[in-house]
Amino acid sequence: MMATSRASLGRLAAFLVAALLVALGVWRFCQIGLMRSLEDQTLDWRFLFRGPRGTPPEDIVLVLVEEEAELDYRSPIPREHLAQVVEHLGGARLVGLDILFDKPSFDHQGDLRLRTALAKQGHAIAVSYLADGEEHFPHPYFRDVLLDVGYSTFPAAGGGEAVRRGTVLTQVPGGFAVSFAGALVGHARGIEVGHQRSATSPSLVGVGPGQMVLIDFSGPPNAAYRRAGEAMPGGFTVCPSHLVAAGVYPADFFNNKIVLIGTGLADAPDLFRTPFFSAAYGYQKMLGVEIHAQFLHTLLRGAPLGTWGQGKTFGVLLLLVLAIGVGVLRAGVGRGAIGSGCLILGLWGLGFALFSRLDRAIPLVTLTTGMVAAFGASTAFYARTEGREKKQMRQMFAKYLSPQVVDELVADPSHWALGGKSMEITVMFADLEGFTPLCERLEPQEVVKLMNHHLTELSRFIWMEGGTIDKYEGDLIMAFFGAPLPQADHAARACRAALQMQTCLAELRSGPNSQGLRMRIGLHSGTAVVGNMGSDFHFNYTAMGDTVNLAARLEPANKQFGTYILVSEVTQHLAGAGEFHYRALGAIQVKGKTEPVRVAELLPRPADPV
Repeated sequence: MMATSRASLGRLAAFLVAALLVALGVWRFCQIGLMRSLEDQTLDWRFLFRGPRGTPPEDIVLVLVEEEAELDYRSPIPREHLAQVVEHLGGARLVGLDILFDKPSFDHQGDLRLRTALAKQGHAIAVSYLADGEEHFPHPYFRDVLLDVGYSTFPAAGGGEAVRRGTVLTQVPGGFAVSFAGALVGHARGIEVGHQRSATSPSLVGVGPGQMVLIDFSGPPNAAYRRAGEAMPGGFTVCPSHLVAAGVYPADFFNNKIVLIGTGLADAPDLFRTPFFSAAYGYQKMLGVEIHAQFLHTLLRGAPLGTWGQGKTFGVLLLLVLAIGVGVLRAGVGRGAIGSGCLILGLWGLGFALFSRLDRAIPLVTLTTGMVAAFGASTAFYARTEGREKKQMRQMFAKYLSPQVVDELVADPSHWALGGKSMEITVMFADLEGFTPLCERLEPQEVVKLMNHHLTELSRFIWMEGGTIDKYEGDLIMAFFGAPLPQADHAARACRAALQMQTCLAELRSGPNSQGLRMRIGLHSGTAVVGNMGSDFHFNYTAMGDTVNLAARLEPANKQFGTYILVSEVTQHLAGAGEFHYRALGAIQVKGKTEPVRVAELLPRPADPV
């Protein structure tokens, strides 16, 4: 028992180590660019499944410089026009300019007017940008009158065309840079943003340096809203810059709002794909200033999309790998495949539901890859062990089962159970008559040769009828029918085998050196326990129970009747009279039974030799 326990613990440990290695391999594999791109694609599907939602936030307004402004030139955007816009935003809480002021323009008067307007407004934040690991700021001519700056660079994927995440802080030489949205939300909440740039361990609105925040896009680009021509959830209030510059909006319209100014021109250089880049929304790209607004809105809400950290992802991945492995090894490949498929479908359904209802983004690709890898590894292990077990089973049963029965057992091992199970069978005991005197007359080698020849010939008929040879004891054969594979006609099979064995023995008696051997056979049917019996060190596939004991008593009972095949009334009833002939012999009292047992002689067909 101790050896068995150690073996079980060893197998368990090997299984756990294998599961851990699979989970680690998948986790590392899913860090590569291709797998991350696939994960991002599933995020896009989840955004599209959820669709646009919410109402335009009251505290964020976009002012877009569009074709309708009829500007004399586009690059740089005329500073005179921008100054006119800023002059009408005096009551705004913050003004964010997604326009790079890296140098003065050729319009000195326009530059002066814009500088004056920014200084008067007093709460303007303009963009910087990151390049070569450094932050590049606006020209001092404009920077001196700005409240703050923030980098506009997004970590873009897909060749720089797709934006799904943003950062709040990024390490640069000498400190930390703050993003455009980070600076806006920081000042909106009264945070000393400048302190974060020089802090040892900065954190702005709960987000540390380099930490990616999944932007909770509330809808498609503004262009898609205009194309739809009807109310659509999400989005932002958009004001054309030429109408703001003309003073069309009431004086208090922008009071206490965060106003973002940026280009809305069709050929704007900062157009990006977002999760809403799809046929449903005309494959429209989103303007950079809109993305900043979406990121700002995500941060202001204080409830960005929930994502799992690496630790939680790996923990859930390991649990799923273990579940798939246990399922395949216990239920088999077929049922394991069905279970794995259901688990994967359930995971994806849960992923879309969590995103749509609770704003939770779970790593679908990583977990799915883990389950597929676990199924593949478990299937390979199962196939290897199953092949070894089938070989062992074939070797175990090949000596006392017919090849056909062995094949069926190997194909479906569920037909037999270690330790034994109750089955309806017919038991045969067949003993050669006169074996003891024969041993006295012949040399041992001659006896062995004769017995091997007779037993080989006689055993063939047991196998041909699908019987199982339990054991040989000298000249005695113990066999049973109806196990390990259930056989509805086990009694008839046993009767046919007994008659064929007597016919074969009659033919052997006509040959040279037959020694005139005859055989007494006893048959009885009933319930017995069939299975591997014995100890942890040695066992035998056998049948046990009262049915076996009674069959053993019937074989020597042939002597008192002068018969050679004696069957119980139960076997006679199960085998039927259509194919077989019987001679009733009455009831006999056998050792170990309180009630007499009715028996009959099974007779050969008239044409069969005796």
